[in-house]
Amino acid sequence: MHYLDMNITTNVQDIYPDRHGDIVTENGKLQKGYFAFNFTLEEIKVLRVKQRLSDSRSRHYDGLFSIPTLHDILDLLHEWNHNIRINQNIDRMAGIYPELKLPDIHSKQNISLVDAFIEELQTHPFSDEMFFKRSSTSEFGCERPGSYQVPPLVVQCFKADVLSDLEKKLIERSMSSPPYILLVSKNTCKDPMFWSNIDKLPILSGLGPDKSCLDGDEGATFIKKAHELGLAVHPYTSRAEAKFFDASTYITARAEVESLYCKTGIDGMFIENVDVGVEVGIRGCDSYDTMHVEKRTFSSSRDIIIVLCFIGMGVVAFKRRKSEIRFSRQRLKWRRGFEKKEEVIPIWNHLFQDNDKKI
Repeated sequence: MHYLDMNITTNVQDIYPDRHGDIVTENGKLQKGYFAFNFTLEEIKVLRVKQRLSDSRSRHYDGLFSIPTLHDILDLLHEWNHNIRINQNIDRMAGIYPELKLPDIHSKQNISLVDAFIEELQTHPFSDEMFFKRSSTSEFGCERPGSYQVPPLVVQCFKADVLSDLEKKLIERSMSSPPYILLVSKNTCKDPMFWSNIDKLPILSGLGPDKSCLDGDEGATFIKKAHELGLAVHPYTSRAEAKFFDASTYITARAEVESLYCKTGIDGMFIENVDVGVEVGIRGCDSYDTMHVEKRTFSSSRDIIIVLCFIGMGVVAFKRRKSEIRFSRQRLKWRRGFEKKEEVIPIWNHLFQDNDKKI
């Protein structure tokens, strides 16, 4: 669902009109809504999801799907990797990139997201097989063969102490640690103490900043500092609608993603239109053309239409540059797996196994 208030993405107000409540948000404001922790799982399973951006996206699928639990998602992941993928002759396996969402608010409800997450990883029948006992990542990811491969599990959160707590509890249970990504708000990245604080978090494998943190020259500086610390950068969130990107700088959301990947130097991105991200990543940067990242002015709407038509027909050639990223090894501390340490190679250790890894 992503949002704490289920009314944003479900029909909860129609089904349970009198079940709304109040909470105090992390910035001290009072928020009204229909919050998941005030409902039982059985009640939540009655709900059906709906399109949040109904003014710009189709509502054709509204009401067709229920809300999946993490257990359901892990079932789906296993079904895809071990049945559907094989039957459809798809080479690469899929993984998950869950977020521990608003842990402080849940903590006030006596809910530990860390404990709940670990419990699911421990009890799901296929979790061990999918995440903790694999010795190779050669089958994971959607990139070209021989290029960087994604791990099967990456955990993200806005709270560094929550990631540290997860790390501690995984070690206590002799479970391997996944890569941890610290999400960064547009205000946090401008804090003068930001990089000093990041340098004190050796468990991190990367940062997930609001994409506005990477605007202009600040973006190159952010990437440079992150890479010097051995951290990957995965900004959020690209969306196709013009209101979600700077139309005075980019013609389309695709142009924005290309700029961030090929010019700014990001290592991955949260993208709602997944096909755009996959295409940009697979094509690489050899043909990238800087005309799509410089500010442009148009004398009329006809000019914009012509340019968009050219892009749609594949007329514009992108001059992409090859991009390599070097990571420092000292930040990596591999943890124990389920078996004896010398017998288990955590699937995510490829992230920094090479000092010359192409992302």
